[in-house]
Amino acid sequence: MVCILFFLANYRIGVHKDHEVQTIRKAYPAIRGQVEDMLMSIGSKLNELQGNEEQLEKRKIELVENTQSIKHTISYSFEEIRQRINKKEAQLLQNADIFMNENTKDVDTCIRLVESRAQSIKSTADYLQSQLDSMDEVCQFRN
Repeated sequence: MVCILFFLANYRIGVHKDHEVQTIRKAYPAIRGQVEDMLMSIGSKLNELQGNEEQLEKRKIELVENTQSIKHTISYSFEEIRQRINKKEAQLLQNADIFMNENTKDVDTCIRLVESRAQSIKSTADYLQSQLDSMDEVCQFRN
């Protein structure tokens, strides 16, 4: 270890007792070289960090673009699903209308048949009633 003292080089005490001592004039060129090496190393690391930052910015842009693309794909997919659902809903509603129309026609036919038979039964009942009324008159006439 080299110690730089701002006092007399021959005067060593305490911690510096066994250290090699140099004057500032002698130590300055070595220290300047070390500082310049550190500055170059720092510059190199700064350049590396700037390169990393640029790469991260590019990745960020890619991430945003990919996310936008994914969102667009999701929106498109859901819109397609909505269209299919709407189409299926319309088809099912149409089928329900067809089913209703066919069955109401069948029910209407049954209603007409029931009305016709009811009318027939009413006519028969009216006829029977008129026959009963006629019989009552005949029976009363004979008495």
